[in-house]
Amino acid sequence: MTVKYARSTGFQKALKGRVGEYFRNRGLPQRDLPQMYIKTAVILSWCAVSYWLLVFQARAWYQALPLCLSLALAVAGIGFNIQHDGSHGAYSNSKAINSLMATTLDLIGGSSYLWRIKHNLIHHHSPNIIGVDTDIDIGPLGYLPPDRPLNGIHRFQFLYLWLLYGFLAAKWQFFDDFRDLIRGRIGSCRVSPPGRWELARLLVGKALAFCLMFVIPGAKHAWWMVGVFYGVTSFVLDV
Repeated sequence: MTVKYARSTGFQKALKGRVGEYFRNRGLPQRDLPQMYIKTAVILSWCAVSYWLLVFQARAWYQALPLCLSLALAVAGIGFNIQHDGSHGAYSNSKAINSLMATTLDLIGGSSYLWRIKHNLIHHHSPNIIGVDTDIDIGPLGYLPPDRPLNGIHRFQFLYLWLLYGFLAAKWQFFDDFRDLIRGRIGSCRVSPPGRWELARLLVGKALAFCLMFVIPGAKHAWWMVGVFYGVTSFVLDV
């Protein structure tokens, strides 16, 4: 499905011009701010310390639970504050640095390649358009578009959808990326197959993420405990 828009009215050009003028008049850089790098260091350190304490230091459930919460919030911080800006090319004037920051998504179980297509090209081009924007397609048990009345089980989604939200990260990590890669499309939009570098980043990133999530913790703790606390962390991350 292709969405076509009317000819540009000049709004976007005027908006970009005024934003650029704002930064120029105040002598402010648009990218490569020291505060961005400090924020990145703080969030990555927070994530690393939370992970280390959870995997190597926690000895009881009452120690592990707050660490799961801390780790989930740190991972969310990576998603919202590091990979997002890198994937948009807004972090730095250097493409290499932007790519490096985007790769932090691969290390927490996602795919920066597929996310960039899904978010930058599809969502921003066709926000909230049914059948195109997959951000409002959360599966058969949920219905988000407001254009039609809710029918069937969707009438009760205000009761159960909050619980199902907690499983979206696991679904994304284990299923969605692989499905989109194999099918060659995201929702109704076809996507080009990744190049060798992007494919390697996707597969190596998944392997490293699964190693961090399961293999390393599994060497220290019972597998059922690893599964439980992965579930808790993933649930908190979504909710």
